[in-house]
Amino acid sequence: MVIVVPVTLITMIAVLFDVCNLGDKNPITLLWKVVYVAALILTPLAYAKWRVLLTRFALLPTWLALRAKYRSALFCNRFVFYPPSYGESQRGWILLEAGRFDDALAVFKPLAFECRSPQLRDWSLAFYGTILVINKDFETAQRLFEAATDSESPPGKFHMALADCLMAQRKDVERARELIEAVLAAGQRLGSGSERAENASKIAMHALSLAYCRINDRAEARLQEAQLESAQLDRRNLASVYLVAGLTWRELGNLERSRAALLEAKGLWPFGELAIRIHRKLIELDSGA
Repeated sequence: MVIVVPVTLITMIAVLFDVCNLGDKNPITLLWKVVYVAALILTPLAYAKWRVLLTRFALLPTWLALRAKYRSALFCNRFVFYPPSYGESQRGWILLEAGRFDDALAVFKPLAFECRSPQLRDWSLAFYGTILVINKDFETAQRLFEAATDSESPPGKFHMALADCLMAQRKDVERARELIEAVLAAGQRLGSGSERAENASKIAMHALSLAYCRINDRAEARLQEAQLESAQLDRRNLASVYLVAGLTWRELGNLERSRAALLEAKGLWPFGELAIRIHRKLIELDSGA
């Protein structure tokens, strides 16, 4: 815009006032000049408006997926002209949200290992590893997250992902707690979603890590903090917090409250990947696994 304005003014003066006195004085020619100059002035404004509209349209697949409209989200994703890697990454994320883990894994694998080496700062690798954890391929996921945390500064999404992977294995839980506490101390945003939802998720994960470490009083206190932080969240994010609360109460030995939290999560969001994980945890609770 800084360059467009002076260029437009100079062009307007040259065209309308014919500084070289060479132009035709015909009214039709003058009208054409006015239209031409108006187009020069309005084009940048129109471009700015279109850019806002295109940005909003680009977010439409994400908006639909977060409302469990997975087919519509995938349909829209096909017709938004992203850079290829972002469009594919968004498609993989929608498939993950829908609980189509094998399809999502197939999308994320080439993105996570571009040029045959893991992209240690890329969200695609984080999502790829998350699916491996869901599929219980803990060894591969941990190896990827270990490599990514070594290059991640300040502590962020890969530290949280590694902590989740360790706790899912009930392995090295003290280290998992320390990883989460490092992320909390850094105050780093992990994604572009709601800050309140992210804070509630981090606090809930911290409560779970404390429960694994048998620091029960602090775990309960942190769980209460997470529930207070999640008071105004949407149903999907609230269900995610209740899922972690259910796991925490189970580790604290309160199976009744664990079941209640998991059933609350199931009622809030009976869709896609989150519903599958909740269902699996309820089965584990019933079987005593």
